[in-house]
Amino acid sequence: MSGYWRDIARPIIAEVIANNKGGPMNVTKKALFDAYPFNERKYYSYKVWLNEIKKQLPKTKLDAVPKNQLTLF
Repeated sequence: MSGYWRDIARPIIAEVIANNKGGPMNVTKKALFDAYPFNERKYYSYKVWLNEIKKQLPKTKLDAVPKNQLTLF
């Protein structure tokens, strides 16, 4: 899935994550917030920005499913 907004957002997000690698996640998220390249934080461009951040940020321990978690169905 590629497009105009994603092509702009992808390298900016990658650069911010690379510059903040090894640091606290809240600092990285603040830097990503500050690096937003488009005008308003709404509409499709903002959805693409958030989706690309979700794709590029490393998974945290909270995102992982515990080994002892049972399936419900």
